[in-house]
Amino acid sequence: VRTDAGRYRWDKAKLRLPLVGGVIHKASLARFSRLFSISIDAGVPLTTSLAVVGHALNNRFLEERVLGIRGGVEQGKSLSLTATDSGVFDLLVLQMLTVGEESGTTSELLSEVADYYDREVDYATDRLGAAIEPVLTVVIGGMLAVMAAGIFLPMWDLASVALH
Repeated sequence: VRTDAGRYRWDKAKLRLPLVGGVIHKASLARFSRLFSISIDAGVPLTTSLAVVGHALNNRFLEERVLGIRGGVEQGKSLSLTATDSGVFDLLVLQMLTVGEESGTTSELLSEVADYYDREVDYATDRLGAAIEPVLTVVIGGMLAVMAAGIFLPMWDLASVALH
């Protein structure tokens, strides 16, 4: 992860991890939606907003995709078309971008998307915590059993030597 190529591969792999990949992806979509909505509301030009939001995602893979969207927009393509071509956005985000472009309410719709994904991330982390809790209980119980065995086995050996 110390090289650019390694960081890119790691950031891409994080999105595909079995238990937490979906949570990371949803959190990134929430961050993108929230930051993009705020920058549009502030009157920042679209290409500048995409560049800033891409860098703020803290994920090189997603950053490259968002900068690709920026390149498409600079070439005159629609935001929703280039976002669809990027392959990293869920159908919800893509639909909201399409509707927002047509109605001129992109920032409001993206703000709602960000709220939705924030709720999804909260729910997913609660579910993940509930799934991990029994595993941690078993692991801690195993550690305690090893510690107890380390204390009691020498005492039992000493008692058997004293009786003989």
